[in-house]
Amino acid sequence: MEIEDYKKHPDAKFSPNLFWEYDMEHFDWQKMAVMVAQRVVERGWPEDFFAAINLYGLDGFVAAIKGIPYLNYRDINYICLKFHLQKKGTEMLHKETIAPATLELLKTLTNDK
Repeated sequence: MEIEDYKKHPDAKFSPNLFWEYDMEHFDWQKMAVMVAQRVVERGWPEDFFAAINLYGLDGFVAAIKGIPYLNYRDINYICLKFHLQKKGTEMLHKETIAPATLELLKTLTNDK
């Protein structure tokens, strides 16, 4: 999937199961932009990406992605590659860290050798 292909899909729709737990008649797409971006990145199909970019604009969708509080490394790598983002500049990378106690344990184990 190439992100630029969203221009070829102006009528793209979100997968109905992507937001299964929400009442879509009263869904605030602007208020929930970060949650929408997270769902699309974690569980979406190419058409979901196209629908999100059509809804928020490319810059708006990238801004929503940068506000995602947590993503696994696979998803971070994917969005950085597809959207030409730097990992250091993404908010979710700062929150995608090892728990402090685990980090201290790892440091202790590596220093003992």
